[in-house]
Amino acid sequence: MQQLVNKIFTLSGFQELSRLLNDHKQIHVSGLNGSFRAFLALYLMQTQHQPVLYIAADQDSAERIRDDLELIADGRPIGFIPPLEFEPYDNSEPNPSLLSLRMEALQMILEYDQWLIIATPQGLMESFPQQEDFLDEQIYLKCGMQVSFEMLVIHLGRIGFERTDNVEQVGQFSVRGGIIDVFTWNASDPFRIEFFGDEVESLRSFDVLSQRSVKQMEEVTILPNLQSAEQRVFIDQILPESAILFCEDSQLLIQNGEKFFEQTVHRYNELKEKDGDVPLPEDKYFSIQNLAKMLTTKTLVESNLIADNSIDTVYFGVHP
Repeated sequence: MQQLVNKIFTLSGFQELSRLLNDHKQIHVSGLNGSFRAFLALYLMQTQHQPVLYIAADQDSAERIRDDLELIADGRPIGFIPPLEFEPYDNSEPNPSLLSLRMEALQMILEYDQWLIIATPQGLMESFPQQEDFLDEQIYLKCGMQVSFEMLVIHLGRIGFERTDNVEQVGQFSVRGGIIDVFTWNASDPFRIEFFGDEVESLRSFDVLSQRSVKQMEEVTILPNLQSAEQRVFIDQILPESAILFCEDSQLLIQNGEKFFEQTVHRYNELKEKDGDVPLPEDKYFSIQNLAKMLTTKTLVESNLIADNSIDTVYFGVHP
């Protein structure tokens, strides 16, 4: 696969794009089809040595790009930012798998210098926990480490884990004697922490159904679920200055964002009549003004259907 990727990267359009990126903050790309956008996004991360936020036109497109990138990324950090809410001010419990994806993406932004994260339009509008809180509440465990067993149990409950008799899904933990089972947001299998007093004696992942060990582990990091935290931030506050935006259609993004905020204001007014304690739309969601500002202040590569004649265009001429 890497040979195919390298061969595609020799197309003249890629060299032209690199040249323009040295002097321009906004570039239009055209002549893209099928999975080619995934190759282009990967090229931006690899050659510019910067993190890339890919903003898809809709949920389906975001999922297709993610699937394509997972095939060609060769182990490079690929993240995904889906929405947690079905509609504005949705107070139902978020889907654990979707919450896990957002938390992994946030961890990726904070941990790596280079990454490629795909965001859906609504996923972009929803808030994140503050970086400091997210980092401070993480739990790091290593075999042989001294950790208060009782304090660990309390800490897990405080950072959004549900205590159950048996761990069956992400976001749960259980306690039996000197053993704590945890299914953390950033792992495909739960893991078992065995204590000897207050010393971590062993760490191992296990299968949910059979309860059999999968592999021994030397260390683990448990990410917190801080969705209920009062202090929240938005995507423009956590993106590094060097991040490149690759937007499928920035004009459509703004238009759909405006529609989303109209729905949000309507829903806010409905809830306000029933319950006076409702956060303002601009406090709960990423505002259109800040979204537009982010698009103009970051390096932006866009593949809008209707091109702006004042912006340089790179034509790739890829056919289905």
